[in-house]
Amino acid sequence: MTKPIIEIKNLSAGYDGRNVLHDINLAVYERDFLGIIGPNGCGKTTLLQILAGLLVPSSGEVWIDGKNMKQVPADKRESSMVFQEPALFDHLRVCENILYGLNSRDEALQKDLLSISEKLRIQPLLDKRAYALSGGQKQRVSMARALVRKPRIFLMDEPLQSLDEQLKSDLRLMIADLYQKSDATFLYVTHDQKEAMTLGERMFLMNEGKIVQSGTPQELYKQPESLFAAAFMDKYRLNIFSGRMNGVCFVPEMDAPLLGAVRSEHIHVIHPADPYDLVMQGYIRLVEELGSGAVLHVETQGRTVVIHAETEQHQRGEPITFGFHQKHIMLFDQRGNRIHKESISF
Repeated sequence: MTKPIIEIKNLSAGYDGRNVLHDINLAVYERDFLGIIGPNGCGKTTLLQILAGLLVPSSGEVWIDGKNMKQVPADKRESSMVFQEPALFDHLRVCENILYGLNSRDEALQKDLLSISEKLRIQPLLDKRAYALSGGQKQRVSMARALVRKPRIFLMDEPLQSLDEQLKSDLRLMIADLYQKSDATFLYVTHDQKEAMTLGERMFLMNEGKIVQSGTPQELYKQPESLFAAAFMDKYRLNIFSGRMNGVCFVPEMDAPLLGAVRSEHIHVIHPADPYDLVMQGYIRLVEELGSGAVLHVETQGRTVVIHAETEQHQRGEPITFGFHQKHIMLFDQRGNRIHKESISF
């Protein structure tokens, strides 16, 4: 098996009397694009900053290319980092920001500057002062500054967080193109499930300073090992019903011992006679129009169910019937641990 370029062993970290990371273990391989995903405050940024050499862990080890990084300062590691907010010098020109700290007279470096600027579509901006740039332009300059150093490891800490949706989409495409044309290994931190699934080849899901699941984006989405993983990876909001098993079928029931989770795309607005395993009625409390389809918030039996409908022809207050199939129900116990139907004794 290929040897990892990065190994993190039993890593823990904390500050201000608070534990932030708990016994983290992971391996990253050459040319991986690894998405590190989780809610705000789960320790993602701390982990990335330890890898970059900007923070020191409380315990554990970071190995890069077979070498323990304990005594290796940030500027000696073969990595570059892009932060949430582009830390540029406003009074300097774009080209000066990109080459800051390097020998700007080096001809090879000047060629790299032009090549990278062209890839990131910032070549016309090279002589502008940083203060005159938009948010998206500043983030591309920040990426260029990291790339020009030709890192083996590219660390990205939520670089698209403060941008609008169109810019996010444009830069996601640029990042994907950069990865395909680069020999670098990418670690990409985000709390945005869509971003992680679009860019990451593998993903590590974090919660409360721990890695709770790893795998491909599709594995995390389709085979969550916990209710937290299932809910976090949902596009809209996970529908959770309490219930019990009747033979091999889940039956919704108030205050029952099991939890059945169903994604909104698996619940359909139907006619009462349509052949669905589970059929329920309710009324629409809210319609979120998406342009193509809508997200319906439906009140039923004292709870709200979220449905991704293919048509926008629904109104607030409208009574509707909806249904879903047993095969789309994911089972969990009351602590949020995944239960597979084949493991249940009847």
